[in-house]
Amino acid sequence: MQKTCSKCGGEYPEATTLCPTDGFPLIMGAPLSAKDLRIGSRYVVESEIARGGMGAIFKARHIAMDRTVAIKLLLADLSTDSEAMMRFQVEARAASILSHPNIIKIFEFDFTDHGMPYLVMEYLEGMSLQSLLQTHQHIVYEKALPLFISICSALVHAHKRNVIHRDLKPSNIMLVEDDAAKPYPVLVDFGIAKLFTAQGKTAMRLTQTGEVFGSPLYMSPEQCMGQVIDSRSDMYSFGCVMYEALTGSPPILGKNFLGLVHAHLHDLPFSFSEVAPNLSIPAALESIVLKTLQKSPDDRYETMSDLQADLVALLGEQTSANTQGKKQGDKGDVSRVDSAVSPPIVPSAQEEASIRNENAQLDELHARAEAGDPAAQHDLGWFYYEGQMYEQDYKQAFYWFSKAAAQQYTESILWLGTLYRNGEGVEKDYAKAIKCFREGADLGHAASQSYLADMYEFGTGMDIDYDQALLWHKKAAGRGHVISMGALGGLYEHGLGTEKDLKQAARWYLMAAEKGHADSQNKIGRFYANGIGVTQNKEEAATWYMCAAQQGNDEAKVNLGHCYADGEGVPVDEEEAYRWMKYAGEAGDTEAQNYVAYWHELGMMGLSQDYPTAFRWYTKSALKKNSWAQYKLGFLSEFGYGVSKNEKQAHWWYQLAAGQGLKEAQYSLALCYRDGIGTSKDSEQYMHWILKAAAQDYTLAMIELGEHHERVENNTKTAAIWYQKAADLGDKDAEAKLVELGLASTVGTTTGGN
Repeated sequence: MQKTCSKCGGEYPEATTLCPTDGFPLIMGAPLSAKDLRIGSRYVVESEIARGGMGAIFKARHIAMDRTVAIKLLLADLSTDSEAMMRFQVEARAASILSHPNIIKIFEFDFTDHGMPYLVMEYLEGMSLQSLLQTHQHIVYEKALPLFISICSALVHAHKRNVIHRDLKPSNIMLVEDDAAKPYPVLVDFGIAKLFTAQGKTAMRLTQTGEVFGSPLYMSPEQCMGQVIDSRSDMYSFGCVMYEALTGSPPILGKNFLGLVHAHLHDLPFSFSEVAPNLSIPAALESIVLKTLQKSPDDRYETMSDLQADLVALLGEQTSANTQGKKQGDKGDVSRVDSAVSPPIVPSAQEEASIRNENAQLDELHARAEAGDPAAQHDLGWFYYEGQMYEQDYKQAFYWFSKAAAQQYTESILWLGTLYRNGEGVEKDYAKAIKCFREGADLGHAASQSYLADMYEFGTGMDIDYDQALLWHKKAAGRGHVISMGALGGLYEHGLGTEKDLKQAARWYLMAAEKGHADSQNKIGRFYANGIGVTQNKEEAATWYMCAAQQGNDEAKVNLGHCYADGEGVPVDEEEAYRWMKYAGEAGDTEAQNYVAYWHELGMMGLSQDYPTAFRWYTKSALKKNSWAQYKLGFLSEFGYGVSKNEKQAHWWYQLAAGQGLKEAQYSLALCYRDGIGTSKDSEQYMHWILKAAAQDYTLAMIELGEHHERVENNTKTAAIWYQKAADLGDKDAEAKLVELGLASTVGTTTGGN
C-alpha cells in the first residue's frame, strides 16, 4: 500500500515516513478527504475544520446517536509500536478524565485501521484566541483579565492532578458561548504534545517546516532545552499568551526556530510601554505577566493558584475603580467580538460538578481494577507511576502493575520489570526484572524484547551477551520497535554479536531515523557526512542533523554547528554555526562549550576576540572534568588572558588535565616543574611529565627533550634521537634542530632513545 503526504498529497512507498518534498509525515492510504471518510465504526466525517503537520481536525457525526463531535486525527502511524499505542491510550485517558468547564471534553479515543490515533471531543462553536488576535490585534485589559482568570482556573485544576498542557498558545484557546450566550474560554489539545514526545518513540521533528512539539513562540526555556518540565512551564507559555493578548505582539521573537530558542533562553521581553505605547495597561498587570516570563522556573509564581490569586485581586481593584468612574473605554476596543472575551469567573458550582464527575470516573476506574480488569489495573499503575490524577506513589504503581501482570497483561509485565530494574516501589532486583522482560518478550511484546536485549547488551544483572542482544533487538525491531532499530545499527556498526556490516548499520539507523529516533537521526547523518555504509551526501547529513538537533540531541547540534561553520550540506552561516554550538553548550555539551570558548578566544565566527567570555565557557566545560577545557584554563591563567595572571591556578588546571592523559597539558605541566611556574622546580616531575607527553608523539615534548639533553646533559647524540623522532612526525622545527647539530634528517630510521 502507498503512503500519502499529510500536506501535499504526494504518494510514496510504504517504507517512507517523511515526505521528501515538504518534510511532513506520511500516512497510509489515499489522501485524507472529508467526503465519506469514516473514523472507527461509529463516526462519519462531514467536513474538515483544520489541518496541520501533525494532525487534522474534522467535524463528524456519531452515526447512532446523531451527535455532532470534533475528531482530531493524529498523523502518526503507531500500528507497529505497541508500547507507543499503550502510552497513547494511558495519556489520552488522563486527558479525558479531566472535567472542567474550561477544558474541552474528550469522549473517547482509539486507533484507525492503519494505526493512527484519534480523539473524539465535544464540538465547539466559536473562534480561537488566535483568530481574535489576528482580527483585532489585542484585547483591552479590562476584558482580558476575566479571560485570564478562567484559563488559570482550568490550569489549576489540571496541575493539581499533575497533568501539564505542554502546548499553550492562542490557537489552543477557544472562545465559545454557553446556553445563556455568555462567552468563556476553553482549552483544547490538553496534554496532546506529550503523546508524541514520550521516550522519543513517536516524536518526529519536521525539518523543512520547522515544526516542533510545543510551539516555539510560546515554549518555556526549559522546554526549549528538552529538560524535564513541570507546571511552571505552562505558566511561562501562558505568560506569552497574556503578553500577546494585551499588547498585540509576542514577547519573544526570532527569525527561525533556533533564533526563537536562543531568544527564550536569553532575551528579555520589551516593556508594555515600548511594544504598545498607545495602550494603557496597569503596571500591576505588566508586573504579573513579566513574573510569569522569568527565565528560571524558580523566579516565576510557585503555582498557577498564586498567579490566579494576583489576577483576581487586580480584577477586584480595577472593577472598583471602574465603578467609581475612574476608567474610560479604550479606542482599541472591539465591539461584538471583544465582548465575547469578557466571561465571568467560572462559578464554583460548575467546578464542583466537574470535580464530582471526574471523581466518579476515577471511582469507576478503581472499581473495574478491583474487579480484576487488567486494563484498568494497568491504567491505575501508570497514573500512580507518572503522578497523574494521583500523587506519585511507586508502591501503588507496583501493586497495580503486579495485579495486571499476573493476568499476562504485557504492558504491565514490562513496567513491573522496569520497577524491579530501577528499584522503584520495590527493592532493586535485576533477576526479577530480567524474568519479567523475558516473560513479556516470550509473549511477543516488542518493548519487553527491547528491554531484555538492553540487559544483555549492557550486562545489567547478567554477563554481557551480544549474541542474545542481537537476537532480541531483531525480534523487537521486526515488530516496529524504533529503539531496537537504532540499537541494531550500533551492533552492526561495531561488529558486536555479528560481523561488522556498515551497510546494515546504515539501514537500521535510517529506519529508526525515519520513525523519529533522534540518536539514529544523528548517526545516519554522520554516516552520510562521511560516506559510511552509504554514498556520501553532505546535504542529507545536514538534514538529518537538523532533525535530531530539533529534538534536542546535543551531538547533532554540534554537528550542525560544524555544517554551518564549514558550509557542508548548507550554506556557510557563521551566525547559525555559533547559535547551534551555543545551544548545545547551554545544554551542557562539553565539546560545544569548548568550541564556543575557542571561537571567542580567537575572534572567529564573526565574534570579537573576548578572553573573559572564552574563560567562562572553558570553565563550564572544565567543571565537567573536560581535560581540554582544563588545559585551556591553565593556559589563560598562566598568561593572564581573560583573568588575572595566576600561576598557581595555572599549575592546578594543568595537573587536572595531565592526570587525564592530555598530552598538551602534560607538556605544559612539565614546563611548570622545569621553570617553577606555580610550583617549586622539580627535575624528576619535569622528566616524568615530559616523557609522558613524548610517548603520545607530541612533537613539542620531543623537541623539549632534545633541547634538555643538548643543553643540560650535553648529550647531542640523545638530543639528535629526540629531534629525529619529531622530524619523523613531520615537525619542521625538529628538522632545523638537526641541521644546527650538523646532521641531516633521516626520516623513518630512528630507533631507541630515552
